[in-house]
Amino acid sequence: MIKIGKEWQIPVFSEAEGKRRWRKMRERMGAREIDCLIISGTTAISKASFADVRYTTNYINWSDDEYVVFPFRGEPTLITYAPQHKYWAEKVSWVKDVTACSSTPFARAPARDIVQKIKDLGLERGTIGISNGRTMLAYCYEYLLKELPGARFLEAGDILRDCRRLKSPEELEFVRKSGEIADTGWRAMAAAAGIGVTDNELAAACEAAMILAGAEVGSFSLFNSKQWPDGWGFPQGGTYRPLQKGDIILNEITPCFGGYYTQICRPIAMGKPAADFLEMFEIHKEMYRIAREGFRAGNVISDIDAKARKYALSKRPFSFATPLFQHLDSLNADPNFDLELKPGMVYEIHPWTNPPEADMKAKRGHLGHILGDANICGEGEAECVSKLPMEVTVIS
Repeated sequence: MIKIGKEWQIPVFSEAEGKRRWRKMRERMGAREIDCLIISGTTAISKASFADVRYTTNYINWSDDEYVVFPFRGEPTLITYAPQHKYWAEKVSWVKDVTACSSTPFARAPARDIVQKIKDLGLERGTIGISNGRTMLAYCYEYLLKELPGARFLEAGDILRDCRRLKSPEELEFVRKSGEIADTGWRAMAAAAGIGVTDNELAAACEAAMILAGAEVGSFSLFNSKQWPDGWGFPQGGTYRPLQKGDIILNEITPCFGGYYTQICRPIAMGKPAADFLEMFEIHKEMYRIAREGFRAGNVISDIDAKARKYALSKRPFSFATPLFQHLDSLNADPNFDLELKPGMVYEIHPWTNPPEADMKAKRGHLGHILGDANICGEGEAECVSKLPMEVTVIS
């Protein structure tokens, strides 16, 4: 059952879940002889770059960079951007030592507080893991190097990534709720679609429906409408373009519920789709089927990818083709492509193809997704969190 905070009414996890996470983090720290992690987070990529801090603390910020000093032994410290952030963090965070960062006459200075905490812990010459290099801002890292010359710094983003990749039963409830919300957003988009309706109106209908269903404000939903096949990928949000007869609406509807993103891609056609589009849809659908069939414990992602790619290239001379397994906690493809799948892993399966090389050079043809959704890995058949059929929806 999903828990809502008492004083700050947002989805939160239990204290037991927090202890489980900290134990797993410290197991991995011990294996690498890391004395302390410095965990960074920002609100980039629709807050997904705050994932490591959120996973560690049970708290989400809404602006700027914040940090956790997480020692192998002893209590962690959450360094927030401002007093009001500290106020709300104390209502939900598992971390009891919460502080608002210090400041200079010109700016906030959380790096100062990190350095002081490291010194208080007696770890000036310790091994310090940075989690992670993709989210820690350069000014902070440079200050750490300057003020802690005796410390040994190393990239340790894999520790949180490995912990987050395997979902607990509590986490999977959040994943399923996020999938339910994505379906709600897609239904609202389809219901709003009509000739003359703008992409912005579709975006508004989708976003409003998802927020009312429990999503956080500001999803990472991407989509566009176009005359098939031209137009590569799709940007975030809508445009002023009105829908026309013959349009195809391609989408990646990506809500966040309590820090857990899922995604659904289901095309919508304004009238009877072109035969070429339907053929491409069937190619992507078979790539998805191959990938989902292989998405079970014990298999390796790269092996599944190769099988789906081989099928796609047997149908058309794509310059690139992949089922694109994507770990959505960070809204980035998982860097460990040779990963062996385990129960509790959650990945988006949404095939991607590029047109042939000649069309790539001329910027013609379809590039990107057509369909897909999030799946939970198990011992047998994967659990799809979307309940929508894998089909093209035609608006007459």
